[in-house]
Amino acid sequence: MTSTLRIACLFFMFTVLAGCHTLSSQPTPFNSKVIAFNQGWQFKKTTEERLPAQINEPWQDITLPHTPQLEPEIVNNQWQGIAWYQKSFSVPDNWLDQAVFVRFEGAMNAAEIWLNDTKVGSHLGGYLPFTLNLSPYLRAGNNTLRVRLDNRDNDITGPKPLKLLDFNMYGGLYRDVKLLVKNKLMITDEMSANEVAGGGVFVTFPKVDQAESSVKINTHVANTANVARTFTLTQTLNFNGKRVQSTSREYTLDAGEAEHIEQLLTITQPSLWSPQHPHLYKLETVLASDSETIETQRRKIGIRSFVFNDQHELLINGKKTFLRGVNRHQEYPFVGYATSAQADYRDAVKIKSAGFDYVRLSHYPHSTAFMEAADELGLVLLDAILGWQYYNPTSEFEAHTIEACADLIRRDRNHASVIAWECSLNESDMPDEFIAALSDTVHKEYPGAYSAGWQKGFDIFVQARQHRLQHYETPDQPYIVSEYGDWEYYAQNAGLNQESWQGLQENERTSRQLLNSGEKRLLQQATNLQEAHNDNFTVPAFADGYWVMFDYNRGYADDIESSGIASIYRQPKYSYYFYQSQRDSTEQDDRFSSGPMVHIASDWQPESSSQVRVYSNAEQVSLYLNDTLVATQTPDNDALSSHLAHPPFTFTLAEFTPGTLRADAVINGEVVASHTVATAGEATGIVLRVDESGKSLATGVKDKVFVYAQLIDAHGNPVRTNNRPLSATVSGDIQLLNQGPVTTSRGEGALLIQIGKDLSDAEVTVTGDGLVPATLALK
Repeated sequence: MTSTLRIACLFFMFTVLAGCHTLSSQPTPFNSKVIAFNQGWQFKKTTEERLPAQINEPWQDITLPHTPQLEPEIVNNQWQGIAWYQKSFSVPDNWLDQAVFVRFEGAMNAAEIWLNDTKVGSHLGGYLPFTLNLSPYLRAGNNTLRVRLDNRDNDITGPKPLKLLDFNMYGGLYRDVKLLVKNKLMITDEMSANEVAGGGVFVTFPKVDQAESSVKINTHVANTANVARTFTLTQTLNFNGKRVQSTSREYTLDAGEAEHIEQLLTITQPSLWSPQHPHLYKLETVLASDSETIETQRRKIGIRSFVFNDQHELLINGKKTFLRGVNRHQEYPFVGYATSAQADYRDAVKIKSAGFDYVRLSHYPHSTAFMEAADELGLVLLDAILGWQYYNPTSEFEAHTIEACADLIRRDRNHASVIAWECSLNESDMPDEFIAALSDTVHKEYPGAYSAGWQKGFDIFVQARQHRLQHYETPDQPYIVSEYGDWEYYAQNAGLNQESWQGLQENERTSRQLLNSGEKRLLQQATNLQEAHNDNFTVPAFADGYWVMFDYNRGYADDIESSGIASIYRQPKYSYYFYQSQRDSTEQDDRFSSGPMVHIASDWQPESSSQVRVYSNAEQVSLYLNDTLVATQTPDNDALSSHLAHPPFTFTLAEFTPGTLRADAVINGEVVASHTVATAGEATGIVLRVDESGKSLATGVKDKVFVYAQLIDAHGNPVRTNNRPLSATVSGDIQLLNQGPVTTSRGEGALLIQIGKDLSDAEVTVTGDGLVPATLALK
């Protein structure tokens, strides 16, 4: 019998009709399941080549996600070495008749895995998932899975050695691990299937139109049993809780056979996905046999199209769109990459609230949790493989990079948010043949998709502003300003040897300003960004991405890279509000900060500038001092902001007068937003707030959340004092993760809290000399 998929023959009154293929008796249906596998692990580490028994430390009981070492705020000696993990688990007898896999979502960086002392697999690369078949090695009763991770520099995975690297890669089992227990008739796992443009479930949109759209679902079904199996595959599309469309058909697979099954749904008057309206449908895929459900998969999909016209302008669902965006590193202070799905969602909310519609995932694959948040909130993503200023001219390195490109697409291809695949080694000189192989991999894995890279040869040209200023040529293809606003002000050269720090400029002129750098320098950062973003509109780019959203650590430097528009603790700087003022005031969404806004970029202290800058997306702004009108202005459309949607407002006050500044944003003659800043006195107390950013605190998943401690004066006004020491304690099932003293930046201390299994008695208390203590109950 050939491997061609055959429509099942029909049986009636137990009589086999002529010409039908006779089937063996069907096994008892087993409903496939995905089991969370993050609990009950043990951990050891070493900086030398040692087996666990040779490490003179006991096993530590831990829960995933996990980092091998809590690092200081400034990571100047990141841990590298061998991390060992093990987990014992019980296997019921009926699992031995099924297919059992283990899936690692992120294991840094070179992994080897054993089950019951038998090696079952290995994997290179710490950012993408891999799945291993455990079935041949399982036994009924107790089993032990052991993992060895090596996060030391690796010339096959790259990038540069840590001591020369512009970010940190951290280590550990820092993302989820899952156990996949499947019927022998199964929907395959896309990572283990290793099928070009296949495996698992792959959803595409052959036709996207407001009147009618089509959804093509390609499902890879495998029959690993020793008998032929008849089954029904059903696809159901739901929107806002209502069934929209469904299709179902019966098939047969021979023993050992696997096939891709293509099904098509046609949707009349679909709700299309876009950054402004990120409509998501829920697709349910059901595999059934003998009227029993074997496997159910659910995923959210967005019907949308990304195309370019002859002028290389971006059309989203036929509408011309410019994407204002930002680059993101995924690290958190202290825990590195071992965050939580909720923490990643909160990052996405902050990015969307800042007025961005686009994120470049720099310079490696970010978590699926962040991508799901982008789908939901309306952030367009440039998805990237690992790469930064490193190319190794060996066949092993090239093969690994091409494989990483394929794996990236297989993991992320169903996300509505992904516009293109940066299967390119950022700022690395790559041979033409290698570029062609990477771009071809994108097209093979996702026909019709766009490749992107910083050299010519990809579908989309990705170029940083500092490189453009040195050697600009008008690209004859779609073009993204990949980075801007930092390096051209920091070093004012386009060199790629950043670790040498050549051509540094005066500190006050750069965009690298910590939250505690003071009002003058924070305003200078915002000025730089305004100028650079405005300049990006003079080139034929369809998107730009500021460098960077959040401050971050680097392997080659013993300080924080501070070009972020928010601190490493996610606290906004003035430049955050500059970008927020560029958003459309008419667009409203309750899930994040949206609509009209106004922000006074001043602390209004004696040392503050008499030129008061106000950011707003309104038609006009009125500024008041102590309830007396100073002036009413329309936007200041100077040379630095001639192309901006909403230039800033600048008010000149004759002299400093203590009191309260109030800015009212006005649209159509009505006040739509207000912001006040008061001259503060001496700090007398503390106010605590938890940063939920659209996600409530989650128990049982090691959620990470920031708690901010703001100094206030006797009248409750925020006091912007820098470097004031605070002390913090916690009670209940929570953990304070800060690895050093808590000090204030612009009057605010930041705590990173890990949530345990129960919040019933969880409290945070912060004290300081001469301050009334504050206590906050977490809920």
